Order: sequence, then C-alpha cells, then structure tokens
Amino acid sequence: MFLDWLHTTFRPAIAGYQFAHTMGPKAFGISFTEKQVETAQKKALNVLKEFNDQYFKQPGFISGQSQPTIADIFAFGELVQYLVLTEESNISEWKEFAKYPNVQAWAKKMESLPHVDKVHAGLRKYRTILKSKL
Repeated sequence: MFLDWLHTTFRPAIAGYQFAHTMGPKAFGISFTEKQVETAQKKALNVLKEFNDQYFKQPGFISGQSQPTIADIFAFGELVQYLVLTEESNISEWKEFAKYPNVQAWAKKMESLPHVDKVHAGLRKYRTILKSKL
C-alpha cells in the first residue's frame, strides 16, 4: 500500500516541485510562472504533511521496524531530490522539514546508514553544476 502511494502521490508531488523550481528552469530552460511553482510547492508540502502524519505512527522506519526496508530506500531517494533546492549538506537539515518532525527524524536515520554519502555524491555534484548556471 505504501509503495503504491509513493509512486502515485508522493513521487509526482516531490519531483514536480523540484522540476518546476529548479530542474526545468535551470537545466532545461523551461519557464514556469510563479503561480505554477507555488502550486507545485503546495502539493509537495501537503504530501510531506501526509507522509509525516500517516506513515510514522510507530517509531523506527516506515514499516515500524528497527531496520529500513525497500519502502524507506525508495522514499528517501525521492526526498533527496530536494538537495538541489537547498544549501544544506543533508536533506534532514532543510528548514522546511522543521514542520515535519517525524520525516526529519526519519531522514536523519536514513542519512546515518552506511554508504549514503557515496550514493548521493552524484546529486551533490549535479547541484554544484546547476548553481554554476545561475
């Protein structure tokens, strides 16, 4: 059930905002109106609220277990896209996450897993390239 929600609701909202705010304009030269960016942001923040309120009723990871599952890995991969929008080095430090304490705590746990920095090195490099285009 979670993975269905992730792919049909979470991913389009998160990626849609990232694309409207950063990737579309800076990487592809696609213009979005301020209203379109605001609408995309509102959808993403609503999805983050739902994620925070519905999927962390038990401590631990998404499944409530003490170890991450494929659901955690997929969801974290989607959220890490926000790194291109931020100045922070880790997604859990993003100021927007203060509104979503369960997501923020979960993101910190995910960031502490082995090899996360290596896996996301390419995304950080991409962020640097995008910033050079400003």
